[in-house]
Amino acid sequence: MIWAIVQQVGGQAASYAVFFLLAAILRPEDFGIVGMASAWIGLLGAFAEIGFGAAIVQRAEVRSEHLSTTFAINLAGGLVLAVAGVLLAWVAADFFDTPAVGPVMAALSLGFLIRAISLAQAAYAQRELRFRALAVRDIGASAVGGLVGVGMALGGWGVWSLVGMTLVNNAAGAILIWRTTDWRPRWRDVSLAHARELWPFSSRILGFNILKALVQNVDRLVIGFVLGASALGIYTFAWRVVVFPVRVLSSALGAYLFPKASRLQHDHPAVR
Repeated sequence: MIWAIVQQVGGQAASYAVFFLLAAILRPEDFGIVGMASAWIGLLGAFAEIGFGAAIVQRAEVRSEHLSTTFAINLAGGLVLAVAGVLLAWVAADFFDTPAVGPVMAALSLGFLIRAISLAQAAYAQRELRFRALAVRDIGASAVGGLVGVGMALGGWGVWSLVGMTLVNNAAGAILIWRTTDWRPRWRDVSLAHARELWPFSSRILGFNILKALVQNVDRLVIGFVLGASALGIYTFAWRVVVFPVRVLSSALGAYLFPKASRLQHDHPAVR
């Protein structure tokens, strides 16, 4: 439990420290442009894992075939979402009537593919309660991404410092989780039959993720559309300040209790 708290508090604290530094350097409009792009990215992101990662954590028995199949599906999904994000980038720019949103969203869409490389490893680490590995990933990635973001902001890159920070954060997180976990995918283990075994649970998670994505992004879509980038940037800053303590506590509890409870799903005496 301690490492689950360290993962969430450390990762979020590093992220917020960088956020406040960047807020002192960049314009509200820069945050608003990224917020506009992120709203569309968030809607696409509901399909990123297709719920297979959660199914890996929840399933009573997991074999290498389940993990390798999840890796392959996530990788294919990440590629599809990255392409979709690039293609929809200029639709998003037209929606907000803000041309700068197009190239920013196209660049941020690469994050789908980068994150897809490590989703199976992260699910495996969570299932095995390896929160130390997850803490190293989150804190390390936030620190490296933050250094890049602040450096770019000081160098006058404006909105692109936020893009660079996000992509470097994604890449550093993928590298760190690969280095701190011992499981590796094997293409010969990829199996449609094992995907079918995971689908009943993952399909429910997918439905929940779609609903959550709509709820979490509708405010940014409306504010960006009606009030513009600067107003959305100010709203984004205020929202993060208010949500921080709640997110840290709920994320830490959820990250720890989900795999822990899944291990006890057939142990009725222990549950009692």
